[in-house]
Amino acid sequence: MHKFLASWLISLLLFCPTACAKTNSSEIASALTAATGITLYSIEPLGAPRDRSGQCSSPCFRGWSMLGKVALHGNAMNTVTNELSAWLAAPEPEAVAMCFNPRHAVHVVTPKHTYDFIVCFECGHAEVTSIPQRQEQPTYLEAQIKLHGMTC
Repeated sequence: MHKFLASWLISLLLFCPTACAKTNSSEIASALTAATGITLYSIEPLGAPRDRSGQCSSPCFRGWSMLGKVALHGNAMNTVTNELSAWLAAPEPEAVAMCFNPRHAVHVVTPKHTYDFIVCFECGHAEVTSIPQRQEQPTYLEAQIKLHGMTC
């Protein structure tokens, strides 16, 4: 029984398609066309050093040490969104390397969501995180703060 479970797990890990990371890929690809800002990060593939409390002890992006970052505009921004869209639309490979040594990250801001891509070009896998944009609607607490001459 243990041999069966072990071989099943190994098969799952070796042959799990990248689609596991591409959930809602058509929604994300559509949103990328409306990108209003993109930041490209160079990250350390070994992760980030942590302090005793488990917090990053160096500048981090999604738990990975940042080596540098640059805000992209114009043609560079369009090229990156096109590349990410192509990756999302690409057919699933039959087998995926399990290295996941990401060296690049992309932070994409759209009117409705923020998307963070952590990308490993060695195995072609990426982690994608989607965060809804906060809709600015005054709450009772914010109204009270403003009423008393304070700022939020």
